[in-house]
Amino acid sequence: FGDKPAKSIRVALDEVELAHAIESKPENFQRIPLPGSHELLSKLLKKWADKLSKKNKKGLFPVLLLPLSACGGDSDSDSDEASAFSVDATSVIGKWIVDHSHGAVQIAKGVTDFTFTAADNQTATVPVADVATLQISEKTISGEAAALDGLSVVGSGSVAVTKLEDAASSDFSGVSVVGDRTISVTGDVTFVGDLGSGFEITVASNKTFSAASSIVSGQTILGPGSVSVSSLDSSLNVDLSAITASNLTAEVNGSASVVFGANAKFGKAAINVNNTNGDVSFEAGVDFGTSTVSVSAGSTVVLTVGQAEALSANGTITGAAAGGGEPAANVYVNTGDVLSSTSATTATATVKFDLEGGTLTFDLPEDGNDVLTLSADSSIDLGGGTLVVDSGDLDVSLLANSAQFANIDNVTVNSGLTLSANQLTELTADGGLNVETTGSGSLVVEVTSEADIAEVQAAMSNLQTTTELPAIGVEASEEAKAGSDTAKAALDTALADAASDIATAAGVSVSVTKTDGGVILVAPSLKISDADDASGLLRVDGQGSDALPSFVVSLPNDPAPASDAVITIKNSAGNTVVNAALDTLTQTTDPDTGISTVTLTPTNAIAEGSHAFYATVGGITIGGNIAESNNVKYVFDETPPNPSFSILDTSLSIGESSVIKIDFGEKIVGLEPSDISLTSQDSNGNTVSPLGALTDLNSFDGGRNWS
Repeated sequence: FGDKPAKSIRVALDEVELAHAIESKPENFQRIPLPGSHELLSKLLKKWADKLSKKNKKGLFPVLLLPLSACGGDSDSDSDEASAFSVDATSVIGKWIVDHSHGAVQIAKGVTDFTFTAADNQTATVPVADVATLQISEKTISGEAAALDGLSVVGSGSVAVTKLEDAASSDFSGVSVVGDRTISVTGDVTFVGDLGSGFEITVASNKTFSAASSIVSGQTILGPGSVSVSSLDSSLNVDLSAITASNLTAEVNGSASVVFGANAKFGKAAINVNNTNGDVSFEAGVDFGTSTVSVSAGSTVVLTVGQAEALSANGTITGAAAGGGEPAANVYVNTGDVLSSTSATTATATVKFDLEGGTLTFDLPEDGNDVLTLSADSSIDLGGGTLVVDSGDLDVSLLANSAQFANIDNVTVNSGLTLSANQLTELTADGGLNVETTGSGSLVVEVTSEADIAEVQAAMSNLQTTTELPAIGVEASEEAKAGSDTAKAALDTALADAASDIATAAGVSVSVTKTDGGVILVAPSLKISDADDASGLLRVDGQGSDALPSFVVSLPNDPAPASDAVITIKNSAGNTVVNAALDTLTQTTDPDTGISTVTLTPTNAIAEGSHAFYATVGGITIGGNIAESNNVKYVFDETPPNPSFSILDTSLSIGESSVIKIDFGEKIVGLEPSDISLTSQDSNGNTVSPLGALTDLNSFDGGRNWS
């Protein structure tokens, strides 16, 4: 070696080649345990030295393969040469083995040479042009990204990359060591290279690692810094679940509609949808982790109910206001994952939306028989935007807090929307709510108390439309239906009384549903009242059935009844008490309101008892059903009272007085002293009259007991 006889030759073996050789021809290899002491090791080497000098029976020289630590010769050998750090070439062109016996190794790249520095500061250099692959065993080779860029690194060792921010286009796809693979990011960087696989990337505090989703998908990125993922749409099955850095943002900014695949995992990402050229949606099975979604101006996100619930559990789904020439952000919720298109189904969901002027659409199955109820933990704030309901019914009445259902300036109801009275009041409080329908939509308001009914009546006059209003419904709430009989009766009475006023205020037909499920259908301006202004108080008492009340019926004007339409008044039992053709009655028109009225007096006897009367007008219908007016109530009592008398002093003398008490058994009105005559009989049976005069006649209980 070097023109001098060599006492020994040490050859660095390629671990991969050796393993392949042993695997392919195991009969050519024999494993021999190494002795634990230097003396025994020397004897073993001497024995093998004899074998190595002779060919075996196959005509081959046996070769002893020793671990590097066992090499070095006797005490007379050149120990300095044996322990020198080296980077050795292999039989594979471009492949070099890095000596790991001196600990961890640093690699630096110069203009022409790689410089390798061992832990004991020994160095070795290799021309850059000669190196394609490095093999490192057991120990770690570390270096700046620029030094390791493009290299293939193999073996059982580890690789540590630093200064990534200085080589943002590096390629680490050739790193396949068995040990750890790490990258340290200590400065802001927008990375456009290839991270390979299996790396653990740490981002320093207050630093940001930015890259496209196709680069970071599946990577492990941690640390106190931030990660910014762009072009999320470039990897439809993106996996961000292993990114645990303090902050993770991701942006969808495609040039067409984007549908993320079922295997997509968004981890903890704060996703911003900035996709103005198409909708962004997600297949079933997408794992949202703890991610949140915000929608930029001009963009639309399409979610299923389940997806909206998953995201809402992590935070409110937000949408930006119009800006930069783009309209406000929109969100579209498809309910097909929880409701059926073949049968009537109901579902409850917890969703949270906060849009700044955009449109929130709930699309229910086309059969129109399904109900989606938003739970009391839901919230919708549209910042002056529009709520659209298609097909089935959306029930938001459980959102009791005013902030939970707010800032909705427009409602398009193509099917059904159920609100509470308070919600309708809040939405119309600032002067008006624009309500539209492009189909057979209905707006239903639930009431629980008489105060709710008054709120609904006031709010109806604030409804506005540029096309037509949906059908209006007022229903007793579930809470009201569970109330006492007394409370239910009072609410039903108030509903019947207010029905016509609500319809008139809204200007459209109104259906009123009572606590027992009974429905009153009321057309605008169709109203009945008592001509004597004594509704609910009139008592036809002992006068016979000829003493009947008169009713004033206000006629609807949109649509107006035909000139010969028949007006019918019925009692609550459905019995007709009077009907007449309109052209046989005298109409009176109010010059201020333009509303016409007619007066009718029942011609048929009315049975004794309590009655509620309502009017219908021929041709005035709601959804094919005859529209009814409100109710006017009377109590008919044709049985005279049967009073009982008592006197405190039954032995009055001339000039004395005593209190007389009279119990009529029922309340009466208008009793005067002149209505009572005082008579008596003497011992002979003769009537003695008058006995005296009554004074200070009064009742202490409203008319039943008098004194």
